Amino acid sequence: MKQPSQQAVQKRNRIFTRQCRICDAPAQYSYFGTVSCYSCKMFFRRRALSTKKDLKCTCNGQYPSNIRICTSCRLTKCFQLGMSTDRFRSSRQNTLIKLPRQPTVWNFSQADQLLLTNNQWALLSNLHHSYNESHLLTIGQSLHDLHYHSHLPYTTYETLVNQFLESIYDTTRDYLHMNHDLSELPFHERSIVLRAAVANVTCMTSVFSIGYCRLYNLDNFLYFMKMKYGKYAVDISCWAVKYIDQDLTVNKMTMALFAVSEDSYSTKMSTNFPISSMIIHIQHRYVEVIWKYLILKYNYSGAVKRFLNLTSWILAMKILTSHAETLLTHVNHIDSLVEQIELKFVLDDIEHILETNS
Repeated sequence: MKQPSQQAVQKRNRIFTRQCRICDAPAQYSYFGTVSCYSCKMFFRRRALSTKKDLKCTCNGQYPSNIRICTSCRLTKCFQLGMSTDRFRSSRQNTLIKLPRQPTVWNFSQADQLLLTNNQWALLSNLHHSYNESHLLTIGQSLHDLHYHSHLPYTTYETLVNQFLESIYDTTRDYLHMNHDLSELPFHERSIVLRAAVANVTCMTSVFSIGYCRLYNLDNFLYFMKMKYGKYAVDISCWAVKYIDQDLTVNKMTMALFAVSEDSYSTKMSTNFPISSMIIHIQHRYVEVIWKYLILKYNYSGAVKRFLNLTSWILAMKILTSHAETLLTHVNHIDSLVEQIELKFVLDDIEHILETNS
């Protein structure tokens, strides 16, 4: 019998490094606020908002050794360990989340708000909040702060750099999984668009985080990055930092637009990038929302300058993504992310079918 390679074993062991806090099964992600397996995630999603509120405990309030035996005990434990219905995503039947016209992160007058429709405000807010950069920037800031500790062990800083890189890929995966427009594409189109989206957002996230955390002039950080990806890739990334906008919302909307842009340099995708009505509609919606937001916040002159800078950033990213396709380590990460996100989309579809039929 063929033995698995060492790389395959390491990859398999890396997938499940945690335990579900509900049933102790192997787990990889945090769902609804608690590290849990996919089975407990689906259980909580189905039961937490169930109309059958009065579940009868079959264990007299004592958790059984197998928590899955008693539905009441299992649901109670989910709530006690931090799972919350507030973290539920909206049903796939709703294309947009209904939000107030004015998102809490922006302070505009009542008259100014009329420039964007309710749906456009909702789209702007959804795309802003679905990109969660907090963990990535926390690691990046630690790299910046620890750079000046002369007694810091070499291996410790290298480990932190590796965590930073892993966080870039994790942030990309979670962000694209939360993009409702991508999930609604036909499967044959989504597989092509998703490959380009992962490649584009990963590169843009790396430049964004390097610039935001001011890592571009840290010798130790640049040394480890050049060891992994080569001098040219690092030089492009540091050069592209100058195009990052000071407005975080503009950066996030640029990522959303770049995610649905053609990656003509990829060797892993068909040369026939799907230019369907759905793709064009998504691109037009994103561009219109970005432009209206810029007009609203910076007036016409400021909007033109920032939009030109935004365009320059995307063009710079095209140079980086083109070169990144020649880096085997990076390409392997991209392929893995595409598989993970596709699997998540399929599981979401199954979950939606189960909820619809329950």
